[in-house]
Amino acid sequence: MKLLLERWQQFLNEVSFEQAQESLNSKKTRKMIKGFLYDRGLEVPDDETTVDVFTKRYITGLLEIIPQDLTDNQRGTSLLWILRLSRKDFDLVNEIFNNIDSIKFYLQRYLERFFLYQQFMSERDLMKIEQLYKLREIVDEADDDIRYHQKLKASKQTGVEQGVEMFRDDNEWQIAAIHNKGAACSFGQETEWCTADPDANYFEEYYKPDDPLFYFKDKVRDKRYQFHYGTEQFMNEDDHPVDKEVFLELDYLLKQTNAMNKYPIITLQEDRDLAYERSTTTEQLSEIEKRHTEIKILLPIAQHENTSGKTLDKIWDKIKHGKYTASGIERENSIRYYVVTTIRGIVKVRYRNKSPLSRVLDEIAKSSWVQDEVSGVPAGEVLLNFNTSKETRLYLLQNFEFGVHTLADLLYNRELSPEGLEILARDSDSAISTKAKERLSPNYKPNG
Repeated sequence: MKLLLERWQQFLNEVSFEQAQESLNSKKTRKMIKGFLYDRGLEVPDDETTVDVFTKRYITGLLEIIPQDLTDNQRGTSLLWILRLSRKDFDLVNEIFNNIDSIKFYLQRYLERFFLYQQFMSERDLMKIEQLYKLREIVDEADDDIRYHQKLKASKQTGVEQGVEMFRDDNEWQIAAIHNKGAACSFGQETEWCTADPDANYFEEYYKPDDPLFYFKDKVRDKRYQFHYGTEQFMNEDDHPVDKEVFLELDYLLKQTNAMNKYPIITLQEDRDLAYERSTTTEQLSEIEKRHTEIKILLPIAQHENTSGKTLDKIWDKIKHGKYTASGIERENSIRYYVVTTIRGIVKVRYRNKSPLSRVLDEIAKSSWVQDEVSGVPAGEVLLNFNTSKETRLYLLQNFEFGVHTLADLLYNRELSPEGLEILARDSDSAISTKAKERLSPNYKPNG
């Protein structure tokens, strides 16, 4: 019996993430969700639609919690462990439903630390830890050993001097850009910053040459801070977000140095706020576009009614050639949402401004971004834009299906080539086909 338990325990610790996910849609999971709903005083309908909805929400939340930086087996073990705890602890289930950001931050931090420094843990088998708070206790108890290990390893890091770009160093402040892992570990000693961990690779995940980590040391109050503008993470030594007052002070200090001119990412938030203001001028929007490739800033510029056709052309060129960035946007579908919404902004702004340039619209129409589906740029928006060429309208009519209202608007208010009119003349809707044949007639005279 003991041998069977040991083999089962070994399986749990070697299970892949894919195998672990197969347990999510089990009867046990649905039974747990039912129990949670009853425990919270919620009635469960006979058709169990509510159970389905809550089960999907739970699974989505649970998958979001599992750290990406663990090995495949560690991720699988973590998933099974949280699932097992959830069946015993409805408060944990409630946190996953209603406080996902907090429980995600908490669990990811402790799971990553547990597996990364497993050799220092008093209990090295995650599946033997019976409660959530016990994980915290075990990891916290190992903190002194972990810090000693980190300090020893950080002292052996090379290239520290080459990885520091100092912008200010006086009696009050030390402000620098950090460009390599050695510098990140050295300057981040005795902090909770994951980028300062010599055993992990978090630094590489955050760092970009044009979006480095910025280090601040307040020599008067003996406090340290680390900013990363691309992901909008502005943290104190405990790796907690700073309050607005501290952010504004440090942001101001950094902008008084040469970093302001060298790294446009520093003005990201300020420029984005300006791009959303209705009073922002055409010239200001043009300057903001020149400074940034971030899709989070290109989006409001593309949607702004004061944006010039020239600026819209430049935004489209960045998207077309893949020269946009998406710092801080983790999910692929979220990045796609930003890009699609930006392109729709270009199309709609051109519609309002009636820009004489049609090159961008023609290229958009033939790009992979234009689709019938809701996940892409609606082909109808390009079709109805006043500046779309007759040739592009013909291409769209040949390759996409459109509703009666769209086709009616097209026939009555837009220019079409004879080939385009011939397509509409064959439409199954009698009103559309009649109007198209009328326009094909040599005697047709447009109203007005």
